[in-house]
Amino acid sequence: MYQCYYNVVVYSRDNQLIEILSDVHVSERFHLTYFLFTEEEQENTIAGDIIIWDLEAQPVSSLDTQQSKDHIFVLCAEQAVLEQYSEKQMAVYAAVWQKPMTKVYVQYSYRKLLEKLLLEKEYWLTKNYLDTTIDTIPDMIWYKDINGVHWKVNDSFCKAVDKTKEQITGRGHCYIWDLDMAEYKKGEYVCLETDETVQEKRETCLFEEKVKCKDGMRLLKTYKSPIFAENGEILGTVGIAHDITNLSNLYIELNIMLDSLPFSAALLNTEDVIQSVNKRLAGVFGIAKEKMTGTTFREWESMASLQAIEGIRKKYHAHMPATGEDIILEMLKENLIDVFGNVVGSLVMFRDVTLEQKVYEKTLLDANTDYLTGLFNRRYLNEYIENNRGKHRLTLLFLDVDNFKHVNDTYGHPVGDGVLIDIANQLKKYFREQKIFRLGGDEFLVVLPDLIDLKSVERTGEEVRLLMEKRFREDLNYPMLSVSIGVARDTEESISPDDLLKRGDAALYQAKQKGKNCIYIWDKRIS
Repeated sequence: MYQCYYNVVVYSRDNQLIEILSDVHVSERFHLTYFLFTEEEQENTIAGDIIIWDLEAQPVSSLDTQQSKDHIFVLCAEQAVLEQYSEKQMAVYAAVWQKPMTKVYVQYSYRKLLEKLLLEKEYWLTKNYLDTTIDTIPDMIWYKDINGVHWKVNDSFCKAVDKTKEQITGRGHCYIWDLDMAEYKKGEYVCLETDETVQEKRETCLFEEKVKCKDGMRLLKTYKSPIFAENGEILGTVGIAHDITNLSNLYIELNIMLDSLPFSAALLNTEDVIQSVNKRLAGVFGIAKEKMTGTTFREWESMASLQAIEGIRKKYHAHMPATGEDIILEMLKENLIDVFGNVVGSLVMFRDVTLEQKVYEKTLLDANTDYLTGLFNRRYLNEYIENNRGKHRLTLLFLDVDNFKHVNDTYGHPVGDGVLIDIANQLKKYFREQKIFRLGGDEFLVVLPDLIDLKSVERTGEEVRLLMEKRFREDLNYPMLSVSIGVARDTEESISPDDLLKRGDAALYQAKQKGKNCIYIWDKRIS
């Protein structure tokens, strides 16, 4: 999670020292940048997180005890030089490397230094994890030894006893909960028996404990677990307590909360039996709260005449008796988890998404259809072929209008658009059950969902060609127009959708090359 970036400043006349140090790696989280200063540059300001001094001269005066709190200093010196340092001077350094130094010695010593630094970072991170975790939990958490002395608590515990962590650490139950010693010695309401039970059973136990504090009696639901040493001995216990003193008022508060929700809502238990519903839910479906309470969710679905929308998860068609409207409801279901992580039920909410669903369906339709003809477009073609090739063997009929440019150039694009619309309508009449696509311009495609034999393909293609020829000449009075048709059949299981489309294009090209106004079925002789 964390990354550490350190500047390692080396003061030395040995240029190889940097290379020796940089060969040492202890963690991917440590990013070390090295700087070398020679003896002539020793008066430069020391700017580094780790500073290694390997010069005969004494370190500069700025290297003092106060600065060592923010930096890690390593002194490289011979025994005679070290003997001249006082204990106070030596205390500045995190490590002292005695010269003469071998490569192995330097790398070993440097690795130990970095590993110590890594250990300190890991300790800090682990402590931060623990503190953040327990302080985030809204219930009381504490750690104490076998003598009942508290060594760590969370913020919720401090709030409950109205004391700071510093005041609690190292203190016992009597002081923390403001009890006099006489009451404490009686052992009532101080959790002594439950602590002993956990230590005897050597496992996590659940208790309901009555605890006496300065504000009176509190009822806690408490999980307690033993903490073991490496040798298996019990060091102490950890406890997590949920205050259930005011549980009797929970049902009333819960119903107030439900009625304040802006959605229709119901509470279910772990068996999906309705425990409570809000006023909005009762009003929407015209069913009394008392009638819904105690029924299973499936029974209520039938009672409310909800119909699940096929293919759309957690959405229903619903009829509102109060207004007579038919609406679409989206159901949101969230588990209810207690402080101990157990699922104790669920909250079900219904939101009217009728308008959203209509907008979604309109958007989907616009994305998949051609704005001019209303036919499906090329984007949807790729998706359709991919989704249906495993279910059907497909035959593709590619249609291209011959000499269509003449209409646009002579009569204008609005007239050309009318011709395209008319072609689309004729194809819809002929292919009532098949998917029809406009690929762009004057090119269309029809997908026959099941492979038909060669003669049937030829007959279908010829009927369409003659139909369009008659339409152009007799009804629309555009005798120069006709259609060329290319056919590709899904006769091989291994062929990809893209290759199938390429075959159709190739067949259409051959139909054009043959003089237009004809049909051509792809075969292996063309590429």
